[in-house]
Amino acid sequence: MIRPETASPNTLEHRSILKATPMLTPRPRRKSQNPFASIDFGMKRLSEILSSYSIEVNPGTEQNFTLFSNLPVPIQVRIWKCTLPGPRVLELCREQNGYKAYHDLPFALSICKLSRATSKSSYQQLSSHTSRVYFPHGSYANLNTYTLFISQSDRWSHNIQRDLMSCVQISRVRYLAIEVITWIDMMHISSKRLLAALFRMKGLENLTVVWTRAEMPLPDEENVLVDERYVVRGIEADVRYMEV
Repeated sequence: MIRPETASPNTLEHRSILKATPMLTPRPRRKSQNPFASIDFGMKRLSEILSSYSIEVNPGTEQNFTLFSNLPVPIQVRIWKCTLPGPRVLELCREQNGYKAYHDLPFALSICKLSRATSKSSYQQLSSHTSRVYFPHGSYANLNTYTLFISQSDRWSHNIQRDLMSCVQISRVRYLAIEVITWIDMMHISSKRLLAALFRMKGLENLTVVWTRAEMPLPDEENVLVDERYVVRGIEADVRYMEV
């Protein structure tokens, strides 16, 4: 009998040896995964870390930022975009000599040139044709997501509609909120000027009138939100009355 060690490949003994030899099972191929999944997680975590720092915003300064400068520029841009805040309320308050906007700027505007350029791709600098509407130097807002809120911190002048139209970026406003007392004053004093100001807001999608029970009790306690749709001169818009 031929020994298995010297058996030729065609012998039965050789085939039995091969059959007894454990076979290596090929590792199943992994399903295709998102190659940017780990990057997205890392950017989210980095955004949380950056947000935890107290950074004084001064858009006029350019600082050296080397935390992830070795990363490719497209990834750095995505990181800075993750640090930009979501929808906010831009409050326009009445003051002695006019109106002033109060809001916090995203800190990415003051970190480095790349972060500033990334922020300015979404944020517009606010300005006005008149000194009655005052925006601090370097004021920026994302008018695609921000709500312009005209509050009732004091009595408004009779020319609020004219002053409001003086804002250079008025046509880009998409969300507008008005205190109910101010809304009533506007309607009674000069509804034509108010409509003219609203027509200047070509991008306006939503108008919210805000009130409290003390100022304007609801006729029906169950109706805390009333939506109406108006079509004026071919312009369709939603008007929402909301209680806070």
